Amino acid sequence: MKVNLFLTCLGENFFSPVLKDMVSLLERLGARCEVPEGQTCCGQPFFNSGYQTQAIGPARQWLKVFGRTHGYIVAPSGSCVEFVRHRYPELFPFGTPEHALAQDISHRTFEFTEFLTKVLKVTDVGASFPHRVTYHASCHLLRGLGLRDEPKQLSAAVRGLEYIPLPAEETCCGFGGIFSVVYPEVSRSISHIIAPAVHLTKEGIAELFRAKLGVDAPAEPVQLAAIARARLREAFLAADMGISGANFMVAETGTLVIVSNEGNGRMCTTLPPLHVAVVGIDKVVPDMESLDVLLKLLPRSATGQKMTCYTSFITGPSRNPEEGGPQELHLVLLDNGRTRVLRDVAARETCCAFAVVSV
Repeated sequence: MKVNLFLTCLGENFFSPVLKDMVSLLERLGARCEVPEGQTCCGQPFFNSGYQTQAIGPARQWLKVFGRTHGYIVAPSGSCVEFVRHRYPELFPFGTPEHALAQDISHRTFEFTEFLTKVLKVTDVGASFPHRVTYHASCHLLRGLGLRDEPKQLSAAVRGLEYIPLPAEETCCGFGGIFSVVYPEVSRSISHIIAPAVHLTKEGIAELFRAKLGVDAPAEPVQLAAIARARLREAFLAADMGISGANFMVAETGTLVIVSNEGNGRMCTTLPPLHVAVVGIDKVVPDMESLDVLLKLLPRSATGQKMTCYTSFITGPSRNPEEGGPQELHLVLLDNGRTRVLRDVAARETCCAFAVVSV
């Protein structure tokens, strides 16, 4: 079987060992690898930066090179393959020879793990790696090419490898290649969703505190935590309204139940004079007996705990103003398509969040 190697700019200029390993494995599996001469950038950086017209030149050259080939085209990059497969046909007018060529090439261009599992039907490459490994799905691989299980199937067969599931493994990290360079602030704000500052060193956290809080923060974790605690408590004490969700709503008693491992949730629902809870209608449980089962299930499924650090039961506003607590509690029931899902026998038995962020 002939395989034409699509080197990609990153592969050729920065990750040549990856290309060598890919060739070694393909040849061991019986493929005959060739490197078409004259390869250039496929044009993706131009396209992703909004310069679609400028992307046509590199794309035309790439089509010229690979248009002379026969057989499969394989690359170790989800973004490059996604661009060729889905964007090339859009670059050239329908009915032109270039559009027809782009369509033809799009059907025979594969990402490496996709090629192994879907074309060669291989899920065990005979590898060994006695280490702990986790996996984060790239957006181009997952959303662009629809490859969810293929990389993990190959990893599962590696001898000695201990796979550690990553929470929110399918959530965008905010990098996006050139996107993180052109829009660094937006990129960092996206990464904040899954890891607010996990990529920063203690020195980076100290610098962040100096820039955002105007304090002379030392690069010491204990002192940084104390500064954060003091500032957050000031904000909670000064707030006029606290907004929360809820993990469950008990219909029998009208009780909101919130479970968490941080104290911020409890401060949000007790310190401000007004508490607004926005809760999906799917969170309703009939009675306390039903809640008991779910309170055992939730922490075990989420974090492996028997019980979270904080489990709050909120039944109405404060009954005694002198004892503190919110004087008003407003509950906003959120539908947003949930009643429609409930009418679907299959969909109502599926947790959409778990399907996206878990394994």
